[in-house]
Amino acid sequence: ALKVRLSSFASENTSETRAGEKPITTLLFGQMEGENGYVKLDDEPYVVTASKSLVQSIPSDILSLLPMGSPEPILELKPEELKVLEIQHSSASPVRLEKKESIWILANQQAGTIEQDAMQKIEGLLASLQGNRVSDENAVGLLKENLKSPILSLKAHKIKDGKEETVELTVGEATKGGEFPAKVSGKDGIFLLSSAAREILSGKLVH
Repeated sequence: ALKVRLSSFASENTSETRAGEKPITTLLFGQMEGENGYVKLDDEPYVVTASKSLVQSIPSDILSLLPMGSPEPILELKPEELKVLEIQHSSASPVRLEKKESIWILANQQAGTIEQDAMQKIEGLLASLQGNRVSDENAVGLLKENLKSPILSLKAHKIKDGKEETVELTVGEATKGGEFPAKVSGKDGIFLLSSAAREILSGKLVH
């Protein structure tokens, strides 16, 4: 079921209306049957049909209504600075990888062979990982729920100017729009990653 409330909004008082939101009516969408569904006005007894395509075109996710700016850098980790990666998927055991010259190997004598091509894709992604910052407070609140049970956590240990630094990337469950909320340690805000970025981070690394 879907409920859509239509309202008018005035930013300041006038002789005809007060500032603020003024509800006009509410549309109630009911069960779909085949290519049509049922809809009625909240305060009217009459029920009419609406096409499935019309119902599907109505955004039900707050994120789809937000204006999104250009993607901005989230991580800029140079491949030559990366020394250790710890990757934890929600459905698998954690993996710790070390870089020896240009080759990635499993740390702590773990058994298996690293897929070097997949690691190169991850290196390339982490060198210029971008996402849309979410600033709407309501949307941020919803995305925090998605991040409570991360589907992926990545810790990158790097050596920069002779000092070791650790950066952590946390990725939450997908939104209805198929994007993935993410947080980066030391960086304010929540960002949305594309499904393509998530696929690279979730690729099979050990065989």
